[in-house]
Amino acid sequence: MFNVELYLRSHDKKLPLTQWFDLDFQEGIIAANSQIDIGVTFSPTDVANLDAELVCCTKERPLKGKMINLGTLTTGNEDFA
Repeated sequence: MFNVELYLRSHDKKLPLTQWFDLDFQEGIIAANSQIDIGVTFSPTDVANLDAELVCCTKERPLKGKMINLGTLTTGNEDFA
């Protein structure tokens, strides 16, 4: 499971695009290898030349109650000592 955040920004990162664009999915939790459709609504308020980027930030969400201690990983060949 992954926490996902999507947003639009201008290419030069100086102009917020929330006044022109609206995303129907902005953040949520999705499974790995998921495929989602995102609707983008464009509502122009001014005449402008925009160079936009869709940015996707993801962060793996740890499973609750499933802690793995990699320090105790064994190979099954511990009898060589």
